[in-house]
Amino acid sequence: MDSHSVGADKAVTCGMESEVGGQVYEVLEDGTRLNWGDMLVWDPPNRLAFTWQLNRTPEEAQNIEVTFAAAESGTRVELTHSGWERLGDQAAEVRAGYDSGWEFVFVERYGGRVAEGA
Repeated sequence: MDSHSVGADKAVTCGMESEVGGQVYEVLEDGTRLNWGDMLVWDPPNRLAFTWQLNRTPEEAQNIEVTFAAAESGTRVELTHSGWERLGDQAAEVRAGYDSGWEFVFVERYGGRVAEGA
């Protein structure tokens, strides 16, 4: 929460409701819940997918799909972020930021648990 949140220093946690139609959300210290997106697929332990509308309207929401598969040394996790066209003229610029953003989350934040070259 210290590096990626809408509420900045007022954010205390984030979570997701484990059902189709549930929310992916952030909770602020005063209990306010901010919607990051809505769950589209809930298929543990294989896959989940949700809309992603951080600081955007529902019409601008992109899609995030995360899949999990057994691998020789653990679990292979793949994240696909799509729906950029909904951002119109801003799409290329926003996408470039997410390329480094997702890398930061998966490699920098969870680097001790992510294989080299992932």
